[in-house]
Amino acid sequence: MTWSETTLPMPPTSVPPVAYDFSLLPATPLDTGDDRFLGAVWQNGVLWAAGNTGCVPPGDLYVRSCLRLVQVSTTAYQVIQSFDLGYSPPAGYLMYPAVGLDPAGNMTVVFSAVGNFHPGVYAAYAPAAGPAYRVFGLTPLSSGTTAYYCRSDPFGGGPGPGRAGDGLGCGGVLCACGCGLQLGYLGRPAKGEGKLQTVAAFPGRELTLAAFCWLLALSLGCAGPAAPRGTLEGTVTIGPLRPGERAGEPSPSPPPELCRQQEFRVLDEAGRTELLRFKAGPDCGFRVELAAGRYRLDYVGPRPALAKDLPKVIEMRPGETTRTEIHIDTGIR
Repeated sequence: MTWSETTLPMPPTSVPPVAYDFSLLPATPLDTGDDRFLGAVWQNGVLWAAGNTGCVPPGDLYVRSCLRLVQVSTTAYQVIQSFDLGYSPPAGYLMYPAVGLDPAGNMTVVFSAVGNFHPGVYAAYAPAAGPAYRVFGLTPLSSGTTAYYCRSDPFGGGPGPGRAGDGLGCGGVLCACGCGLQLGYLGRPAKGEGKLQTVAAFPGRELTLAAFCWLLALSLGCAGPAAPRGTLEGTVTIGPLRPGERAGEPSPSPPPELCRQQEFRVLDEAGRTELLRFKAGPDCGFRVELAAGRYRLDYVGPRPALAKDLPKVIEMRPGETTRTEIHIDTGIR
């Protein structure tokens, strides 16, 4: 056996701040650990690694707990991509990622998230064929139903915020892995100090049963990188862009910088949990992938009151494209 070691440059990471569950007041703090890598997976000359880091998510003003995802070519000895995954509130805090690869090389990342909702377990994927620096198909695997109240460090660190990587407060979960494989019941936390059972535990880096089940299904080749998905695409119409425009007259095209300012968010159908944010492109078009289901599409800004046809419910069907046109009234008269 021969051993060689190569140091590859990448953007630095930083210790993430404490996360908070703001769904109940006073807010519940959650320990996000540090910025060491938590896991890695290798296949056919490609290595993916993931860990926690601090970052300022797009559209935010504050440092949050984010995920650092790194893809490395072990044949060319170079970093293919290294990027942070973070969301502005109400999601706010992402933490404790685990990565897996399916036989086609698509990467799935399973992680915990918390913000203006109870902590839960989520997944997203990055196709082997790209594009780089992006993930798709954000999918809730186990939504939280209660706060996480564990207040002690079982590994000797003393009292403090509960660690947020062991299933959090999501309660009972029955995990089905596909291919007829089912793993058992994940115990509900006891009142006050209870923690969820885990199937794998490392110092402060427990792997949830839901995450373990998901990754095991991937390793067996019997689960895709995410739930069946559909595509949401459309165009944003912005106007009037000049005073005195009359109905029926052609309006000038909005400048690319104005198009890029148009931001939207996707929530669950009830409108309680934000799942994804995206912005229109320079041509005022947009295209995102979502797991099959019903969602609420809403306008973020820059001036929410001007989107008169949002929010609205959209339905995503597996393998199908859902088109929607969005009209933004600038208020210019």
